[in-house]
Amino acid sequence: MVIKTASPLVVFKSSIIEVTVYLDAIDHAESRWYDHPNKTGFCGVDMKEITLCYMTRELCHQFLREHDIHWLPVNPEDIIIQHRNWKLKYVHQVAYEIGKDEQYVLDHVMRSQDGLSMYDVKVDKYDILINASDDKPPGRILWTKMHEIGHIYLGHLRDNHLTKIIKEELPPELYEQMEFEADMFA
Repeated sequence: MVIKTASPLVVFKSSIIEVTVYLDAIDHAESRWYDHPNKTGFCGVDMKEITLCYMTRELCHQFLREHDIHWLPVNPEDIIIQHRNWKLKYVHQVAYEIGKDEQYVLDHVMRSQDGLSMYDVKVDKYDILINASDDKPPGRILWTKMHEIGHIYLGHLRDNHLTKIIKEELPPELYEQMEFEADMFA
């Protein structure tokens, strides 16, 4: 089975199983990559993106095994509780802690309308900040939590010596790669 689409790497974003199904389709098409005249890959996707898919898929499988996950959907809060150095915080909590309003947290702390993972290197602790405002559908909040867990589990903060992932503070290629991997993870 070959999936044909204009943008094959963003077809499935809702679960690890869907990503796995998609990557299995890429596995099946592997022999066709090398027959392509310009060797750019399947459906015009370059080999670097394919390699990122494989690496992320393997880490997703490892994550599922380590956390004994057999059924979807996954409850991110259950995963966070299992890690003594991970803490889930909501925008309203952070706003209260720093004495500012929620919009300030979104615009100046998170610089995102969805979520942010933060890493305190000194104490090896992660905070996952989530915007759970009324205008956010529950599925989007669930996905965002898993995306932020992905940043932590995939080592984006620790391995790149970052305290948080902010688009304006990183080289575009690194930012896009980390976001792509966390999207695949979620």
